[in-house]
Amino acid sequence: MNQTMKVLLFGLLISASFYACKKEARKTDSLSSFAQEARYFFENEVQNSLQLPSTNQPPIQRNPRTEQKPMPIWKELTHVKSPVGKGIVVPLKFEKDAYMHIPGAEYAYSISQTSKLFIYRDTQNSMQAVRLTYIPNAEYTPESQFSGFILAENWQGEKLAVYKQEANGKLLFEAPIPNPNAKYECIYLEGFNYSELDPKGYSYSQLIGCYFTPEIVSPVAYDKPLIPETSGGGGLIRPGNLTREPVITLFGGNSPINNIKGYFNCFDNVPGEENQYQITVCVVQPSPGRRHPWYPINPYINDLNPVYTGHAFLILSQNRAGNSFIRNVGFYPMESVNPYSPRSAGQLNNDQYREFDVRLAINVTSSQFFAVLDHISLTANAQYDLNLNNCTSFVIASLASAGVNIPATRGTWMNGGGFNPGDLGQDIREMEPTQNMTPSSITGKHENKGVCN
Repeated sequence: MNQTMKVLLFGLLISASFYACKKEARKTDSLSSFAQEARYFFENEVQNSLQLPSTNQPPIQRNPRTEQKPMPIWKELTHVKSPVGKGIVVPLKFEKDAYMHIPGAEYAYSISQTSKLFIYRDTQNSMQAVRLTYIPNAEYTPESQFSGFILAENWQGEKLAVYKQEANGKLLFEAPIPNPNAKYECIYLEGFNYSELDPKGYSYSQLIGCYFTPEIVSPVAYDKPLIPETSGGGGLIRPGNLTREPVITLFGGNSPINNIKGYFNCFDNVPGEENQYQITVCVVQPSPGRRHPWYPINPYINDLNPVYTGHAFLILSQNRAGNSFIRNVGFYPMESVNPYSPRSAGQLNNDQYREFDVRLAINVTSSQFFAVLDHISLTANAQYDLNLNNCTSFVIASLASAGVNIPATRGTWMNGGGFNPGDLGQDIREMEPTQNMTPSSITGKHENKGVCN
């Protein structure tokens, strides 16, 4: 059999495993004779052959898809027919789950939900075990037929083939030989842990395949792929809904400050007891009371961020002979950013209506107060960097410019790490404050006060 036909046949086998009809598929606790034989083959000749890589690598280089042994859920196996005979598809369960997506996709998917074990007999009547990963593309929705990529690997995680499944059912094969006259589309798989049990996170990225654009040149036109039916017949239907989670994304503020010097013009630098100056650090922790850099549930319906990352900002206030002047300021990206595209032009925002759950009020001198104002004014157009210069970095650096130091713990997340509201909020809750500092979890209004010219 030539190489082209082998690729074609393998594609049909994989397609058969994916389009198992939910209604007609045979799922039973008592395994059929073929399923028993397939399980014996897997457990005695395949399963123990997997050698896990070292986990002593930096977190950013770890790949949870290949660093642990997934467990087959035999009671949920599905029988399929392939061009060469019988086959079964078995869901795989990872002890430590992680999420994956392709660049540009708004949502990520659990590796446990998208990973399958496919066991079948080949043309030589030998058992074969293939590990399949289904990767939805940006157009896929739970209500639609599957569209995306099917990655086939051996049990050791070495790529065997990759296919592109279009929403209209067309099956595209990976380009086998580079063609300088063709346009290519190369797809990367990105993944990260997405679990409250491991909030520090890690990520990985791998090339899964390159494709001719707009379509693959293949031996057969696949307007309707020749995909075998399931064991009981019933034709092709979508494989079932996949639970999805949004990729972490941060957006800009909703009330940008265009003229920071004018915004601060209410304040005057007058030393003495008649003028009291205070800077308040306000923190919204993603999960109050815990050091999570993000949390899967966003409690604020008016916040555009699909995954809640929290926020940190400053309240600057001066009391002058009984008159209060208050300004709120926070630092945001001008354009949306995420762990894989972490930089944008920065912007200052009026956060007077932003909620918070922990704060640290700091009494400062007039010189310290104006040192902070100067620092904010000078860095108003700084670049936003999710890892190096985010909202929490802004708060910490602004205070440090006046010699005011507070605890600052760095956290990590997929593809990076740095200061973050989860750690800062917990630092404030656990700190031993100095005489001029007052931590509190009491919230309240903090609207701007005083007219500036």
